[in-house]
Amino acid sequence: MEKDMQENIKLEESEKIKKIAKQLLKEIGIKTHILGFKYWVTALLLVIEDEEKSENRNIVMMQLYARIARKHKTTFSKVERAMRYVHLELDLKQQFNVDYPINNTALLFLLKDEVINRMHNTPEAQNE
Repeated sequence: MEKDMQENIKLEESEKIKKIAKQLLKEIGIKTHILGFKYWVTALLLVIEDEEKSENRNIVMMQLYARIARKHKTTFSKVERAMRYVHLELDLKQQFNVDYPINNTALLFLLKDEVINRMHNTPEAQNE
């Protein structure tokens, strides 16, 4: 019974992460119909869940691409390219107010921090 409750809480949290991630990706201008969109959602979910479990705080992008590829039954090179492609045309430096070039790794950290921030600043989180 307790195990089922824990699984339900984990599922609810995963859905919350996905919802916030999708909303954030749309806000920064990433189109939902592009393949990389769903890879970014998966990447954010995996990274945030790992961080919450205190697992592997040092993210190795190649390992992350491989995990996403296994989940979506594709190759890690296709995942990397699709994730890079979705933000090539966007002015993310201005959007995130940073001076450095934004690659997949930098974008992942910026998005992860924003998703976590939004998770803890939603009305539901404040009621807990």
